[in-house]
Amino acid sequence: MTASQSTGSPDQGSRKNKILIVEDENIVADDISMHLEQMGHAIVSSVSTGEDAIVQAGQHQPDLALIDIKLAGKIDGIEAARQINSNFDIPVIFLTAYADEATLKRAKKADPFGYILKPFGIAELHSSIIMAISKRRAEQKLRKSETRLAESQRVAHIGSWEYDTEENRLWWSDEMYNIFCISQDEAVITIDRFLECVHKDDRSIIEEQVRSGLPYRLDYRIIRPDGLIRHIHEEVRMSRGKNGVPDLIWGTAQDITDLKSTEKSLRESEERYRMLIENQNDLIIKYAPDLSIRYVNPQYCRVFGKSERELKSSKSIPHLHKEDSARLMKALSLVLKKGTHSTYHEEEAVTAEGPRWIGWSSRAVLDDKSRISEIISVGRDITARKSAEEKVKKSQKTLINVLDGIEAIVYAADMKTHKILYMNKYTKNLFGNLSGKICWQTIQQGQTGPCDFCTNDKLLTPEGKPAGVYHWEFRNTVNGRWYDIHDRAIEWVDGRIVRLEIATDITGLKEAEKILRSMSFIDDLTGLHNRRGFLTLAEQQLKTAHREKHGMLLLFADLDRMKWINDNHGHPAGDKALTDVSQVLRKTFRESDIIARIGGDEFVVMAEESPEISIDSITKRLQSHLDAHNMTREEPFDLSLSLGIVRYDPGNPRLLDEMMTAADALMYRHKREKKVRGMS
Repeated sequence: MTASQSTGSPDQGSRKNKILIVEDENIVADDISMHLEQMGHAIVSSVSTGEDAIVQAGQHQPDLALIDIKLAGKIDGIEAARQINSNFDIPVIFLTAYADEATLKRAKKADPFGYILKPFGIAELHSSIIMAISKRRAEQKLRKSETRLAESQRVAHIGSWEYDTEENRLWWSDEMYNIFCISQDEAVITIDRFLECVHKDDRSIIEEQVRSGLPYRLDYRIIRPDGLIRHIHEEVRMSRGKNGVPDLIWGTAQDITDLKSTEKSLRESEERYRMLIENQNDLIIKYAPDLSIRYVNPQYCRVFGKSERELKSSKSIPHLHKEDSARLMKALSLVLKKGTHSTYHEEEAVTAEGPRWIGWSSRAVLDDKSRISEIISVGRDITARKSAEEKVKKSQKTLINVLDGIEAIVYAADMKTHKILYMNKYTKNLFGNLSGKICWQTIQQGQTGPCDFCTNDKLLTPEGKPAGVYHWEFRNTVNGRWYDIHDRAIEWVDGRIVRLEIATDITGLKEAEKILRSMSFIDDLTGLHNRRGFLTLAEQQLKTAHREKHGMLLLFADLDRMKWINDNHGHPAGDKALTDVSQVLRKTFRESDIIARIGGDEFVVMAEESPEISIDSITKRLQSHLDAHNMTREEPFDLSLSLGIVRYDPGNPRLLDEMMTAADALMYRHKREKKVRGMS
């Protein structure tokens, strides 16, 4: 970052812009903080890892986050930015020295508001911050306004539209799509598509009104894709161009189907009641308190094959056995005590066409003393439903058999109570039958409440509806095995939303991946780390040393006379010498130190400095182990190493490349000195 100064600052008298800085180079972070504070910004926090950035963003809710792409920690700046933007709607500007295409492509997915390459000027950074915050605030105001308008239209069932006649472009609000039951994913709505939805008998009325060129109010019908006919009230206005022809037409459309239905019901209520009683397929019967029949409708007579006169004179009710009669009166007495005055029961009755299942809704009519004066029962043939229920039960059994045959964890849990509702056979074999238990208390361990890694919040839309599948990997806290998991919210049989989880054991795959990763970092000959492994681990070690303020030692070692050994004793002897050096280095250094072979005869070690580990002590210990090896060697030559050692000072940090270059130079100087003394 350049040291140029900026004269700009946030508007005076306004709230300071809160800035979160995410940068793992302290000097750079401090410099940015100082300059931004001088310009009137408030620095809420400065952190060096992506994990800390997410926590600080949630705690402070800054107006903007400045994030370096390459960070310490498990996640980089791009992933941190994505989560901050997604979880907290906080704009992000990337600060980075990387401009390669792959990095830019990944960064774009985080939807940043800026991408500033290092080095950069403070004026450039300041203007980017002001523009990003202003843009985000404008977007938030626009979204809020659009949301309020859309919600108002949804509540009132009123949609709005606009038609540009010159461009032949038709625009609909969200509620228009809802009214017409058309997905917004469909191709662009056109006038022709709109007219296709209008009832064919009403299209000419609309076309005539449009041709008149005058504002109008009109009621018409539409036929939705689901086949439902809806009544629409439309009010239209228009503006005219210079030629007097309308160039812009706009209006509102309100679904008045319910209003139309109410009006029709009021007009036809008396006729409907009579027709309902006399002609409906439901069975209607009225009894006196002693269950003598007072009235039956024609359908009842048809179903049981008797006339109304026969039924009224009968001492028994065809659809009731004696015990059912007593049960009906008992049920009515119970519901009367509860104040509901009605009951429902199902039974299999012998009709003129044979046995049929009928569902009866019975209601007591009370007199002015709250005594039963009459009982009205409405019966409906539910034989088809009973048959369907039986088929559903069989289908459910088949589904359970399928799920039990899956070699994976399959279970469903209530998303509010976390109670397990279903487990397949595989899951029961792993954890036992836990149906009715709490998932975080049984399938996981060490939890004092719902798991912090629970995916419930990722499975629902903002409206609380089931979203898509959430795919993740996790190591179970009970059995320690890795699982590839697919979670989704589904509607349970009782209508509530539950989480369905299918988890496949991938522990073997994880172990194979671990082996492959280790193979790519290990030198085949010596079993030490190779150059790639060393650079990866050493970079991380230096970051840790810088953060925790402790010193490190970097040793470069070169096997002397390697070419002479190969030329005079053969390459197998040379390979043996290299493996012997690797064993000497392992004996000299600790398991926590990073030991690698980075070239033909070159070795490098990164060791943490301590009172027992210093340049002098390492040199003496290494020489002692070399001497011990040479005393017991079987080869016709001694092992000798030229060394170069440099120290990492956390108070004056250096890059790994710089340290390796310096150690390499010291090693070659040591080799030259030994040649002068005739030692190599």
